[in-house]
Amino acid sequence: MKEILLSSVLTEMGIHEYKMYNESSFCNMSMLLPRRDEKNRCVFILSEDYFRKVDDSVNMIITTYDLFETAKATGKGVCAVENPRLVFYKVHNYLSTKDSYLNSIFDTTIGDNCKISKLADISPNNVKIGNNVVIDSFVKIEDGVEIGDNTIIRSGVVIGTPGYDYKVDGEDVIPTAQTGTIVIGKNVELNANAVIEKPAFPYEKTIVGDDCKIGSLCYIAHGVQLGKRVMMPNSVSVSGYTFIGDDVLISPNATISNIIKIGDRTHVTLGSVVASNVRKDSHVTGYFAIDHDKYLRKMLQDNG
Repeated sequence: MKEILLSSVLTEMGIHEYKMYNESSFCNMSMLLPRRDEKNRCVFILSEDYFRKVDDSVNMIITTYDLFETAKATGKGVCAVENPRLVFYKVHNYLSTKDSYLNSIFDTTIGDNCKISKLADISPNNVKIGNNVVIDSFVKIEDGVEIGDNTIIRSGVVIGTPGYDYKVDGEDVIPTAQTGTIVIGKNVELNANAVIEKPAFPYEKTIVGDDCKIGSLCYIAHGVQLGKRVMMPNSVSVSGYTFIGDDVLISPNATISNIIKIGDRTHVTLGSVVASNVRKDSHVTGYFAIDHDKYLRKMLQDNG
């Protein structure tokens, strides 16, 4: 991607009230999350606690005027503005109108021996479908989607819908441009009316790993990554940027919070609400979810 100077973008956008130090070019914009492998990125920081997470991948920081001196101590480029989060996403939305910021465009390709309903709606660009894929009627596949061999997609599934991601600016509610991609692995089954969202930034991926089985009415939000053989029966909701390991079972009607990690071979009991990290080989239950045996003991105590 082309290197970007924040001052030039702000000028083009008509934003002139800011304070700049040691400006550095960047190629990517991202939230300051721990599991990132991109380089030359621009992030926003609203709290002093987060400066310890700044690493070599960060070139530019958008922050508040109060944190300007703290940000300078990182040695990175710094831009202080009145509302860093809002400016950050406005810059992202503006750059999303530029081809140099987005992923390259290619014609959609379809592999051998696929069975695709004439009533399926597949983008003519930036979709790659493997071999032996089944796509039923009334499936919607947006651009920026890769589907592995032997995958089955049932009626009503939507892949690539924009993530639920809005920013409030006074009385205006601004949608965040969703420019990332989705990767569906091999031997995956997506049952009726499941929804998989596209992430915000061009380099980001929402991933459904090989051999995952996703039930009807499941919701997989932007930037979620599912490992291999994740079993997710009906009506499970997984919020944005959560990582779920291999061989995980998430039972019906469970809700998984955003930006957490669920370890390999975990079982989430039906109807549970998971709001924090879960270590591997766990079984969790409840609202909010705790160790299953601990939950049962508490239930016995509460009921005499």
